[in-house]
Amino acid sequence: VGFTRGVCSAVGTIAQMRGLPVAGKTVSADANVSEVRGAVASLRQANPEVLVGCVYVSVCHRVLESMRELDFNPKATILTICVTADDFVQTMGLRGLYVIGA
Repeated sequence: VGFTRGVCSAVGTIAQMRGLPVAGKTVSADANVSEVRGAVASLRQANPEVLVGCVYVSVCHRVLESMRELDFNPKATILTICVTADDFVQTMGLRGLYVIGA
């Protein structure tokens, strides 16, 4: 199991154990912009307080861009991989503000 799946495989289970609703969406590691935007739009409709995204770098950037375009701003956004990359702030600029990395 890769890092992203290993880190995030228990998120849904832990949330449910604590009585938190889970609205999951899955896209492939090479999902294009429209696939990611569709998943983000569905998540926006669910109106979660927290978004936990287990993503790879290219999809991470697409998620954040789609969130901005769709005006989707949960109270917390936690994403794997890309947030801890050395060039995250330079690449994402203001779109990356207030995103927590794992």
